[in-house]
Amino acid sequence: MSRDPQSEGQARRLAGPAAWLLAIGAALALPGLVLVVLGDEWVFHLGLVLAVLGSIPLFAGLAMMFSGAVERRSGREKPFA
Repeated sequence: MSRDPQSEGQARRLAGPAAWLLAIGAALALPGLVLVVLGDEWVFHLGLVLAVLGSIPLFAGLAMMFSGAVERRSGREKPFA
């Protein structure tokens, strides 16, 4: 089975920023969700804003992780779709 080193490198380059984006998104979204559940009036709205703002880097990080996984699988010449 042949491996494409360029694809492996691209997958690694995507994984680094993806982990940071996931961490940033989780750091914003989790307290936001807690405030939504426990908050009342303005605290609820603040939690909603934090959850929405946290979901943006969270989903971007997930997309980069999945893209890196597809790139890695493609480099190993395995079907991925």
